[in-house]
Amino acid sequence: MTVSTYNPTQVARLREIGQYLRQVREEKNLSLADVAAHTHIQPRLLKALEEGDVQELPELVYVRGFIRQYANLLQLTDLDLSDLDTVTPLTPAPTVRSQGGLSLRPWHLYVTYFALILGAIGLLSYLLRPTPQPQASPSPAPETTSQPPASPQPSPQTTVSVSPSPAAVAPSPAPVSGLQVQVELTGQSWLQVVADGQVVFEGILSAGATQSWTARETLVLAAGNAGEVQVRINNGPPQPLGEKGEVKEVKLTAQNPRLSPQPVQ
Repeated sequence: MTVSTYNPTQVARLREIGQYLRQVREEKNLSLADVAAHTHIQPRLLKALEEGDVQELPELVYVRGFIRQYANLLQLTDLDLSDLDTVTPLTPAPTVRSQGGLSLRPWHLYVTYFALILGAIGLLSYLLRPTPQPQASPSPAPETTSQPPASPQPSPQTTVSVSPSPAAVAPSPAPVSGLQVQVELTGQSWLQVVADGQVVFEGILSAGATQSWTARETLVLAAGNAGEVQVRINNGPPQPLGEKGEVKEVKLTAQNPRLSPQPVQ
């Protein structure tokens, strides 16, 4: 982790929050070991958090979770973390130059794409247009001759045998589509869940809590205390996300719905 990951405002705010947490901890006569035992956050990360040493801290999303756990332990419910929100810088739109040296702005490309789409739609409409069928001329009605009515003949009685229908076969259960993930906490841990690129949960769960989520393509689990998080994928057996006290992130896909932990350095 390098300082360039954080902007100057975030670095200054982190150092201010760290000093405040250390001051309140010392007023409550708590050591870093005491805080680590209650929050399951590694002591080296707690020390880096108090000193504002961003080179030793992981991604900002994990740091926000650590601060919440630390603040909850110290009963600091009014701690403001709004200054830590990340801001993505805007990048200018590229300019495309044609072979003749003319400068093409993106709106020229949009007009060209739109014209090509309209042309393709018109061509498909022409090719798929139904061909008119020639109308058949009415055939002359057959000549009818008067015939005396034939006497009815008794028809032989036929017996129709009905074969029994085959026994209905119970349909097999449909396979699970996408991803279905359920977690059960054996101890307290911070947890974040991202389903198909959207954050669907972020918070602290206590022991005994159970949550489940679904996703079509990908689902990312991140935990501050991975050893206390039991994961069940697509109704399979529960598995621990990692070791106790570890910060872990696991990405599951519909093609590979297996735990492949990626520890945070």
